[in-house]
Amino acid sequence: MTKKRVAVLISGRGSNMVALIEAAQGKDYPAEIALVLSNQPDAAGLTRARDAGIVAAVVDHRQFSDDREAFERSLDEELARTPGGLFQGRHTRPSPGRFPVLRSPSCVPDAQASSGLALATTD
Repeated sequence: MTKKRVAVLISGRGSNMVALIEAAQGKDYPAEIALVLSNQPDAAGLTRARDAGIVAAVVDHRQFSDDREAFERSLDEELARTPGGLFQGRHTRPSPGRFPVLRSPSCVPDAQASSGLALATTD
């Protein structure tokens, strides 16, 4: 089975991410976590991702004040830097053939929720 490559966006401990990492180790799990991205430079989940051998990066939302569009452009740029440029375009709208993004609502400014993940899939 070919696994879809995904990115997980976190803002803290990454407890949901850890569950996904564990699940992704299963032979029948349909996804591989290719990148963990956080809006918090000191997020504990970044260390957990690196310890699991996953590329981890930071886009600190505080650098963008109230400019969500600039923050999202920076996320897009970081995602495009993933080995092979696997993701291009807005992080909430993956392009066909690219990998989906698992996004914690708390990772983006003005988020409505404080925990959990949203999955954007590709066809």
